[in-house]
Amino acid sequence: MLDEGLQRCPCCEARIDLSDQQAEIGTLLECPVCKAELVVSNDEPLELDPVFSISNQWSVNGNQLLSTDH
Repeated sequence: MLDEGLQRCPCCEARIDLSDQQAEIGTLLECPVCKAELVVSNDEPLELDPVFSISNQWSVNGNQLLSTDH
């Protein structure tokens, strides 16, 4: 099990330290190893997903993904 704030990239399994970042659902980030674009898909427990696996019902606003399904 990883320490709190550490996650694994779902693409390459590299460790990603999120302890100093505000990781809210929809936050976009990049894996430092494989450069995959990732999104925080859940905050309890913290989960990362590749951006390409997210539905087309999302739009990008800065570094956040926003649901377009209202």
